This record gives sequence, C-alpha cells and structure tokens, in this order.
Amino acid sequence: MEITLEQMSDIIGGMAGRGPGGSMKPAMEAVGSVAVASVNENFQDQGRPTPWTPHAIATLTMRAAKVAGKKSSYRTREMNKAELSMRGSLAGIKSVMTNAARAKIKSILRGEGQILIVTGHLMNSVGFKASEQSVAIGTNIKYGAIQHFGGMAGRGDKVKIPARPYLMLQDSDAYLIGKILATWISEGQVSNGLN
Repeated sequence: MEITLEQMSDIIGGMAGRGPGGSMKPAMEAVGSVAVASVNENFQDQGRPTPWTPHAIATLTMRAAKVAGKKSSYRTREMNKAELSMRGSLAGIKSVMTNAARAKIKSILRGEGQILIVTGHLMNSVGFKASEQSVAIGTNIKYGAIQHFGGMAGRGDKVKIPARPYLMLQDSDAYLIGKILATWISEGQVSNGLN
C-alpha cells in the first residue's frame, strides 16, 4: 500500500476531534517518538537507505590532528597530504604518543569513524514538537541544515560539504506511524505501533 504525504495530511485532518477531548496530541507525540528513533538510526547506520558520502581527506586530517593534540591548519594538511592520501599512514606522527593515540589516529585516517558523529551534539539535538494535528521533527543546531542538504561552507564558502540527509523517515516508519494513527482512530488511544 502506498500513501502520499497529501493523503496522509488529509487522513490526519479528518481525524481531528476523534480522540479524547478532541486532541490528537498524544498520537502526534507517539509519531514524533518514532521519527526521532528513526533519525537516530540514520546516524548510527551512517545513512539509510543510501550510505552517506565518506569524509574528505581534509576532514580526516583535522580529526587526526585533534587526537594528536595538534592544531589543525591548512599548513598541517598540506604537509601531510601525500601521507594522508594513503589513509592510515602514521608518517609524521610523533613517537612520544601512546599506542592508544596512534591506533586512534590510524583508525581516523582509514575513515573508520562515524561520519556525522564526533561529539553527538547534532544527533542528540534532534527532537520533535507535537501539536493537536501535527508533529514537526528537526534540530536547533546551526550547522544541521548544511549537513542535511549539503552546500558550500567554510571561510569564503570554499569547502563543499556533501548532502548527508539524516532528517528522513524510512518506509518501515510509515508502517509504524500508520498503526499508531489507526489505533488512535479506532480506539482513541496511543499504541507503539509494534502490536
């Protein structure tokens, strides 16, 4: 069964007033919870259904420099460009580092880290706001839009950031949301969509 967003909007509009006290807010809150869980899974899987574009060498260099305790700079990136192009080379890293630090840097340079998860701020900022007839899902993090849609960023807009859509629902979410709304229509109560 396929349903368009317009059809879903019509269904939701037609349901207004069917729940206890005429409010659909409890159902919309349940829908919001499903959506946020799905977005978190998008982060964990590094893109669903299509995997996100891997990090650029410059991004890997900056992350490795942070672990090494160095300030990442254009000069540092240029000096290590040849070594970094091989992803995983430890050339130029001081021997005074611990084995754990070297292993972490090697892992970063191989591109083994999570793409949009460094601190977890963006992923953890995703939330929802439910009203009587709708639910909005989003983030208040300033850089969230550029990560989702892609575009030019950095000083002078010289860095191209690829689109890595994380604020999206999957086909399986539509099934859960449909069950939540169907239960609300028929019984006037919220289900988790799994029953």
